[in-house]
Amino acid sequence: MIGHCKAVAAVGYTLGKALNDRGFDLDTDLIIAAGLLHDMARVKDEHWEVAADYCLCRGWSREAGIIRTHMRYEFNEFRDFSETDIVCLADRLVMEDRYVGLEKRMDYIVAKAIKNGNDHHVPHILKRKEETRELIGEIEACLGTELDTLMADIDYECPKK
Repeated sequence: MIGHCKAVAAVGYTLGKALNDRGFDLDTDLIIAAGLLHDMARVKDEHWEVAADYCLCRGWSREAGIIRTHMRYEFNEFRDFSETDIVCLADRLVMEDRYVGLEKRMDYIVAKAIKNGNDHHVPHILKRKEETRELIGEIEACLGTELDTLMADIDYECPKK
């Protein structure tokens, strides 16, 4: 879980920084914090609620807002991207403790749904996959590079350089 949270923070930071270099105004410290904390209660039922409540008790309301929505988040239009969009996208691109990209991550989620007897979730997962693929296309066009290339030399231990 710690490795996963570090990877989401690192991927989120890398993407946020790259978008800021293209004119966005994203708070990369918030992205790192929310990424590091988003699955801190993953062993609990409704872990997103538990983690968000923990953050709220400490006065971390912006982090709590991101964490509370990360499991069922629907992305903003790309031009309106926020820190929540970045953390949620990073979470969809990381498997365990590494960036794996959309295909591998979503294939894993589909297989897990089927294995757990939740075949009825697969059409919804595939719809979200296609929406996310389109969004990634917009991001890559803006950045002038593929996310796989951007994430090739990522530092999972210390996202800030």
